[in-house]
This record gives sequence, C-alpha cells and structure tokens, in this order.
Amino acid sequence: MMVRPRAASSPAAGRCTSCSALTGAAGRLRYLQPGLGVILLGVAAKMLLADVWTIPVWASLGFTATVLAVVVAASRLTTVSTRSSPARGRSARSAPAGPPGCS
Repeated sequence: MMVRPRAASSPAAGRCTSCSALTGAAGRLRYLQPGLGVILLGVAAKMLLADVWTIPVWASLGFTATVLAVVVAASRLTTVSTRSSPARGRSARSAPAGPPGCS
C-alpha cells in the first residue's frame, strides 16, 4: 500500500489571510496610531523612571490594556456616529494595500 503525502498548505497563504484581516481591522480603528503613541510614551516614562521608581508589571499591563480599550471604544463610537450621519462631499478612501505577494 502506497501512502501519498497530503498537499500541505502554504505558510504564505496563512500570512496573507491574517495580514488582510489585520489590515481591515487597522482601517476601522481610527485612533490606533495615537493610542500606540501614548503607549510608547508610557514605556519611555517607565524606562526613564526605572532607577527612581519601580513600576509593577500589573500596572504596565493595566495601562496598556486601558489605552487599547479606550482606542477601540473611541474608534467604534466615531464609526457608529459617522455611519449614521450622511457623508457630505467626502470621497471614499481605499483600504491600505496588504503585504507584497498577497492579492
């Protein structure tokens, strides 16, 4: 009895799928970049204060989770209010392109 190898799915196909999903999510999160900037400022402050004051890990994780929750909530509220109001003179923006090789 001869066993044929199964056709393996390409790892690149999985990456393209996940990248396109993340690209779509990033497009809906309007305040993601400012939120990430706030998180980076928090990381910088923690690094600068490391010799003076030790910030617990739970506080850092709580800060990051809180900022991300506020970003998601603010983005969703803005998206909902934008959908309910009529678009006046706005042109539709195209979604950002995914990584090379993904179509």
